Amino acid sequence: MTTINYANIVAPVGRNFFAGTPAGVTQIVSPSVNTSGVIIRTAYMVDANLYADVAPPSGTGDPTKRVVFNANPGVLQGLPYPLFVPPGLGVWYAAGAGSGINITWDLVNADFSADMS
Repeated sequence: MTTINYANIVAPVGRNFFAGTPAGVTQIVSPSVNTSGVIIRTAYMVDANLYADVAPPSGTGDPTKRVVFNANPGVLQGLPYPLFVPPGLGVWYAAGAGSGINITWDLVNADFSADMS
């Protein structure tokens, strides 16, 4: 009989979440709240960009901001692995009409443990 330790292969869902279909730029995590880092656990989007930077993007295609995840039109796409966002950066969603997002995340504590309570 084979025993599987799922603790090594199963990623937790984040304590914090946002789901919606907003058009334009939406703040997910404020840079002021991100004092020790953020772990984006899961993200599913359609026709949108997810940004991590010190200030919000001006719109969906802002080339001056860090795009950390991009989803194409008409296809639900999932983040392939969790992402660590360094302290001091915010997370924003930018999209046009007809787009959508489901995202979960955890704030990292000063001792680098994730706050999942």
